[in-house]
Amino acid sequence: MDTSIAMPTLIAKSVLLEPDRVRILDRRVFPFQTRFVDCETLEEVAMAIEQMVTQSSGPFFAASAGFVLAARKASSLLPAARRQALADAAARLLRTRPTNNNIRDVIGLLQAEAEAWLDRADMAERIEAATRQAWDRQAELSRKLGASAASLIEDGDTILTHCWAESGLIHALGSAIKAGKSVKVICTETRPYLQGARLTAHSVAEMGIETTVITDGMAAHAMDRGLVSRLMTAADRVTLSGHVINKVGTLQLAIAAHHFGIPFIAMVRFPDAKAPSPEDVRMEERDGDEFALLPRHADRLLSGRGMVSGLRRHATASGLGCRDLDRCLRAGHDPAGIRKAAAVMSGDRSTCFIGATIWPGGDAGFMPGGLLVRGTRIVSVLTPAEAASAALGADEVIDAAGMILMPPLADCHVHSSSTLFRGTENSLPLELWSFHAINHGRGFTDEAARLSVQLTAVELIRNGIGSYVDHFPQAGRAAIGLEAHLESGLRVAFAPFFADLRDEELLGIPLDTELAARLLPLAPRRAEEIEALYRGLAVRLRQQGHGRVELMCGPNAPQRCSDDFWKLWQRLQDSLGLGSHTHLLETFPQRQLADARWRGGLVRALDAAGLLHDRLSVAHGVWLTREEKELLARRGVTLSFNPISNAMLGSGRKTIREDLELGLEVALGTDCSNAGGRHDLFEVMRHMLVSGRDPGSDFRHWPKPGQVLYAATTAGAGVFRNQAVRGRLETGAVADVLMLDPRAPGLAVAPVSPGSIVAHADARSVHSLMVDGNWLLRNGAVTVLDEAALIDRAAVVAADLRALAAETRPAIDGLRAGYADWQGSAFQGATCSCCAARLASRSMTLA
Repeated sequence: MDTSIAMPTLIAKSVLLEPDRVRILDRRVFPFQTRFVDCETLEEVAMAIEQMVTQSSGPFFAASAGFVLAARKASSLLPAARRQALADAAARLLRTRPTNNNIRDVIGLLQAEAEAWLDRADMAERIEAATRQAWDRQAELSRKLGASAASLIEDGDTILTHCWAESGLIHALGSAIKAGKSVKVICTETRPYLQGARLTAHSVAEMGIETTVITDGMAAHAMDRGLVSRLMTAADRVTLSGHVINKVGTLQLAIAAHHFGIPFIAMVRFPDAKAPSPEDVRMEERDGDEFALLPRHADRLLSGRGMVSGLRRHATASGLGCRDLDRCLRAGHDPAGIRKAAAVMSGDRSTCFIGATIWPGGDAGFMPGGLLVRGTRIVSVLTPAEAASAALGADEVIDAAGMILMPPLADCHVHSSSTLFRGTENSLPLELWSFHAINHGRGFTDEAARLSVQLTAVELIRNGIGSYVDHFPQAGRAAIGLEAHLESGLRVAFAPFFADLRDEELLGIPLDTELAARLLPLAPRRAEEIEALYRGLAVRLRQQGHGRVELMCGPNAPQRCSDDFWKLWQRLQDSLGLGSHTHLLETFPQRQLADARWRGGLVRALDAAGLLHDRLSVAHGVWLTREEKELLARRGVTLSFNPISNAMLGSGRKTIREDLELGLEVALGTDCSNAGGRHDLFEVMRHMLVSGRDPGSDFRHWPKPGQVLYAATTAGAGVFRNQAVRGRLETGAVADVLMLDPRAPGLAVAPVSPGSIVAHADARSVHSLMVDGNWLLRNGAVTVLDEAALIDRAAVVAADLRALAAETRPAIDGLRAGYADWQGSAFQGATCSCCAARLASRSMTLA
């Protein structure tokens, strides 16, 4: 294989054997999502193989990796018990795919290896080494097979292939290209899992080869029209009698190829010595219910999340390319249907909404009409007559009669990792509460990071939130968080934490040094580590290339960063072109600290350092002065208002009216699940609506519903650097659309208006949500994640985190008395009238 031709993702990352688990690339959803199924036990590996998480040669790698897991577990047993445990493991793996002799051969090899090392302490390590050697041999055999098959390919060949022929096909094509041959590939879609359309087409396209996808029933027709010069497939099993056994459907292709005189190349490594004839091969029969999976896959193809969302990044003709379209038209297929299919495959599928009530966003009013979306962008907002006309040429028409179409909500301050901390401590001031939050995060794993992002995504989607800022405390697991964001479908500004100073050090909070050491977060604290992290994430996002997820600088808070970390912040934002998101003056002690550290105040210091600009968004700002708000407004900074978490943690009650009157761009946030409650912007909107409605206040200046709805949508979208993310439904904007049902409980019978949405809507009103032209919620059902399975697993992981945190909780609870004494002096001048006398008395007694 020419080393200049990169191995497709499907082969390079098919199965990963890690110290504590096996990670299997989920071929059922690839390339819609690059998702791994993590298996920590042999049984989980076996189930993954049976459930078609991996196919073709994938079970060879998965089964052998599963055997390594069994060996690791058996290492604590005596030799006789080890032998039995590994025999049971082998039997379980062999039952997964009876037709696939690759599993049988590799497990037999590893059993023999294990027998030689049963009494050795390093048995598991020996078996793992043997497994990796077997993988290397398999790869070498594939290279040789591919080179041999390539010698049978002629220059200019168009090769028809069926299902997914694994690395043999990839090496054959690569060797042909190395030899200077020009080739094209036609892939059958291959039902029911669409392996050809998803796996083969994507992998071949990654190599830069022109690729065409056809239905399973079109193969003979393509041969008849002279569009195919070679048929090439894999061979799951070859008997000594010369019979080739492969994916169902191969037989009819072979018959058709024979009829039309087309050479058939079956990539055979060697016959199976244990199978003299086809009668000696146990044929695997799949559950007929699997055919019902087709609509799910087809829906993803038709929604634009399918094959071409991955293929269009490559310089290839995916699906029905222009020349292939012409051929199909000459072959007599329906032109309108073919053109629609070509639109789907190119990512330019059009969707027309008709009969809706539209709120375009900003200061616009509500109006009847429709919306035309093509691919990832809005083509136009339509009048009713225009919508009726546009519907005639659209690939999909959605009758939105009675529905409200508007920009999705934008949540501008979230800590996704806290979603697994729901139901934990939330009745303490922020400085003391943070010890509990850090304590619960001590047990975080890669799985916890992934689950927390995914569970947050589900909650946001159900609440009509299409974009959010994830201020991510678990920076050490930022790569895992980023992958989960890329799979979620949401629009995300990802801001991993960095800081090198701590509150207890800065504020003089009494804290036992031993306890402090136990609570130290695992996030990187050296500037070079953080810079390397950010640059690596930036590269990953550039490779992804779709713009839905963007990276932001995420300093925890300016006062928690040393001067060196301020310079790091400046360097990252300038060299990588990033926006920034940070906490700002959330509590009264932070205000006092800032005044003591920066002459002229923190906000002016940020301005002097070049960190105050329209790419900065700040959360809270409870203790900003009027002059500081004016400066933020002049610099175009967006402030995220988090009234619920501020009240929950006693940080202060911010009156948002002054910020609005001074022209400060105000967005909304839900903050931590263990401080702000639900990620529910409808609830936050109502808090903003009533902010400052104190007795005797000038009611003429109370926040208006239109201002609140603007904050929850258009203002929030402004934190994204992508110029097409506007928080508006307008021509050229990204296709982010929220569909509300005004007949849902709470909103029912109310007139359609900003006041009704702000005062009465809730998650029950959310009917459907589209982001980047893809449905994340449709007719009330989440389409991008397995919600039930996610919740089940997240519940287990959350319980484990709580159990670990319980070990240290008594020590943290022991801090309350000392904190209360510190509070008496730290909050002088900012204490409620009810507590002032009590705290003053305590301070006098201590004196």
